[in-house]
Amino acid sequence: MRRYLWRIGALATLLLAVTAPTASGRVERARVTTRAAASLESRETRRLETFTSWLAAGHARGFIGEVGWPGNPRAAGDTRWNDVAAAWYRDAARHKLLVSAWATGELWAPSYKLAVYGAADDAVDAANPQAAVVEGQPASARGINVDGGAFGEYGTNFDPVAPASPLDNVDVGTYGSTYAYPSAHTFAYLASRGVRFVRLPFRWERVQRSLGRPLDGVEVARLRASVDAAERAGLHVVLDLHNYGAYYEHVGTTGVRRALGTPQLSAAAFADLWRRLAVVFRTDSAVSGYGLMNEPANLPGPRAWEQASRAAVAAIRSMGDRHRIFVSAYGWDGVTAFRANHPSGPWIRDPAHATWYEAHQYFDRDMSAHYRLTFAAEAAAAAHAP
Repeated sequence: MRRYLWRIGALATLLLAVTAPTASGRVERARVTTRAAASLESRETRRLETFTSWLAAGHARGFIGEVGWPGNPRAAGDTRWNDVAAAWYRDAARHKLLVSAWATGELWAPSYKLAVYGAADDAVDAANPQAAVVEGQPASARGINVDGGAFGEYGTNFDPVAPASPLDNVDVGTYGSTYAYPSAHTFAYLASRGVRFVRLPFRWERVQRSLGRPLDGVEVARLRASVDAAERAGLHVVLDLHNYGAYYEHVGTTGVRRALGTPQLSAAAFADLWRRLAVVFRTDSAVSGYGLMNEPANLPGPRAWEQASRAAVAAIRSMGDRHRIFVSAYGWDGVTAFRANHPSGPWIRDPAHATWYEAHQYFDRDMSAHYRLTFAAEAAAAAHAP
């Protein structure tokens, strides 16, 4: 019996020796984590460089309208992404980029893994681990997307470029339920955390119920009230048209996608919208600028987007509006899209010299913001990337 007890004791000692967190083991795990983060940091730096070099060649200024990474503990977020994000922000600061992180808002599910701040009781009121990175940045990079105004089922399975949608210019959703702009409480909380500006998404179909016609007074009043609430909190606002290059027009019983640059949705219609919005906001000191169109994808091509964005800029300036204008690349607006889709360089001639080019960056392999792989798998992929 004693012999067996000795064997059991010896086995236990061996297991403890194998599994105990020795100092050398902790150091080695830290080294592995550092190497993994370094491979991802290198990949994301190279990606960002495609945008900043495009800007530099064209003597243009840049805005990162969205940058996001998982960290929400309610979604089992991996805080090692914060190391990648911190390195990325240092690089963005070196290139003097304006930055707004993705995202927060009162209507997001508590488990949304990219949430920088969480919400409860109808207001954003809690910081997730990503907030530590954002709050440590210079003022020009302490921006945050506060979404809710663009919410709604705007495509089959939430596909933003689906040919049909339950959200259209007739069925716009129910304010306060399916969509809502941020409240004064949310803005006050964000300001208390050191956030300096917000990117505020809204939908074309809601602010202009018929193309070429006057803006919807009720919806514009809601949007203005949210901008005013941000101003009272000491925040500036980038108004972001979050339509993915299209307008859903009610036909029969559903919304049909009208792509910008086609006969159904001309550059002139796009310019008309922005001309009318400029009349509303041109003297508003809380508005930091206009995001012409979030991720203009599935259009006839890059030239169609260039034509439409030129028309919109000209329309805004024709109203005497000198706010900054943020222009996306054609497609999903990743940082690599400018070189790929606009190789000739900046295409806007702005008499106010206040056009900035907007890109988005997510740190997953396909830049989709879905983060389907674990941190370790992403790091392995980055380490073996060319």
